[in-house]
Amino acid sequence: AVLCDNPEYAAVVAIATDTRVAGIALFGAVAGALGVVKLHALAALDGDVLFALARAVQATDARMIVCELADDGPFRATGAALRDLGFADEGRVADFVADGVALLLLVSRRGS
Repeated sequence: AVLCDNPEYAAVVAIATDTRVAGIALFGAVAGALGVVKLHALAALDGDVLFALARAVQATDARMIVCELADDGPFRATGAALRDLGFADEGRVADFVADGVALLLLVSRRGS
């Protein structure tokens, strides 16, 4: 279900058959960058749901999707799902999130 289709703020929510929230993707347009979307959050306990939500974001008409992600345990499943969908590691800032925890920049380009 798409909660909001404002290009600046959008969300896709996966609902389980028992009507509980199974996962969510939050994303929006990057101001001043034509056709660029930032994936703010991608969360689900089930890997298939995580993958489906990421695919839903890729289905937008964005020419590029960027995601900043902590290189830390709780975020590794999200990073793996994004890489499986063709996102590439394009940047790394050491010790940005915390001492010993880097910030990763993952990017998907239309046609990639």
